[in-house]
Amino acid sequence: MTPGDYLFTTCFLLLSQPAPGGRGAELVVPAHVYAVLGEGERRATLECEMLGFSPVPAGHDWQILWEREGHPFSLITNYIGNVYNHNALTHKYEFRNTSEGSGQCSMHINNFTRADQGNYSVTVQYQQQITRHTFLHVVDPAPPESCSISSDVGDSQGSVAEGSPGGITLTCTIAGAFPFAQAAWIQTAAAQPRREIDAGWRRFTRTRVPPDNAAAAAAASNRFQLTIAPVTRADAGRYTCEASNSKGSVACTYTLHVQSAPEVRFRVDKGSSHVGVGDTVRLECEDTAQAHPVPTLLIKRDGWSVNMESAVQHHVATLISPVRREDAGLYWCVGSNPVAETNQSVTLNVQYVRCWLDLGPLAGARKDSGGGGG
Repeated sequence: MTPGDYLFTTCFLLLSQPAPGGRGAELVVPAHVYAVLGEGERRATLECEMLGFSPVPAGHDWQILWEREGHPFSLITNYIGNVYNHNALTHKYEFRNTSEGSGQCSMHINNFTRADQGNYSVTVQYQQQITRHTFLHVVDPAPPESCSISSDVGDSQGSVAEGSPGGITLTCTIAGAFPFAQAAWIQTAAAQPRREIDAGWRRFTRTRVPPDNAAAAAAASNRFQLTIAPVTRADAGRYTCEASNSKGSVACTYTLHVQSAPEVRFRVDKGSSHVGVGDTVRLECEDTAQAHPVPTLLIKRDGWSVNMESAVQHHVATLISPVRREDAGLYWCVGSNPVAETNQSVTLNVQYVRCWLDLGPLAGARKDSGGGGG
């Protein structure tokens, strides 16, 4: 391939339909083909695919005719694997047939120019006649113009439930790139460094999809998809689609939130739930899972919430100072969000020393001594 040899084929199934006569044969062509101008030798290729012809045509049983806006190039009888030149002097047009009942045929336009842009058609004649049309766009090289990412599930905040069996599919749409762009997916997760997603990642599938209609093809949209299935909370983070061609690059980002249940941890700052009267103790309730949506955290005793000394996302605490005997009891750390509610308990044991003075015989002696003095 030379620097100017660029070809883009899109919407390959757009014009597919059964052939007449109920034989199940199909002739499939791209709705739009893009050829990019550049220096050096250039070649544009118009392709067709023949499916389901039965019985298999042989020898001179069938013919292929290429036309441009109603003007035929050549009438070609099928000879398997040969190349046919319409203009033997300049080799401007070449025709190749490689079909044996189901296969491909093509027309190559060598050293194409802007004048070659236009509507082309191909007709296959074999027991019945099938004609399909394609449009050749001759365009200048251009960098990607824009980039956007959408998802097939989740809310407007990019949120999907953990463990969702269908997973999530992100679609990156690139517009205006000639030659068509190549794209890479980059993940930036909380617990991982920035890294490119490659074919070896389990649960991650990358695909390139053709435009789904003629308008999208005419706008030269490139679409790349990333499917994650099933989704785990470790997948939360930023996903960047980086698209580039020989003329430039563009990038866009999607933030994925994974809906998950809180996982709470309840602890006493002293490391022990045994405290003494007059001590100071701090009870801390934490969502260790960093769940999404952010859970509501409460510290409760006897079903009632206690006053919080501090409260930030995923962490709350209450301070008991000084500790009294009546502070002993069962305390709960409760975390809840729309996904689930979880809790953990701590029993606070308050130790104290009970003192009493037993006067015993001493008290009686004092009484006797006092009576004798009277």
